[in-house]
Amino acid sequence: LHSEEMKEEAAASAWLYSVPWGLRKLLSWVKRRYGNPPLYVTENGWSTPGNELVEAGVADGSRVRFLANYTSELRRAIYEDGVDVRGY
Repeated sequence: LHSEEMKEEAAASAWLYSVPWGLRKLLSWVKRRYGNPPLYVTENGWSTPGNELVEAGVADGSRVRFLANYTSELRRAIYEDGVDVRGY
């Protein structure tokens, strides 16, 4: 699913939601506001309860969806919006 087709998904942290379009919007804003500087996304993650069994920890569908949607929006920011992202 593309991020705009997904409802916001909540992580284990009460304050954390998956909103991948927000990353694209922020990167595009930085491009417009600051003249398209080189950008490096150095922190981006998804929390889990932390008390899962190993089997559940490696079958982490919510984290896979999180990363797939965020990297999809990152790609759109680069190729559709022309943002100079050099690292993720």
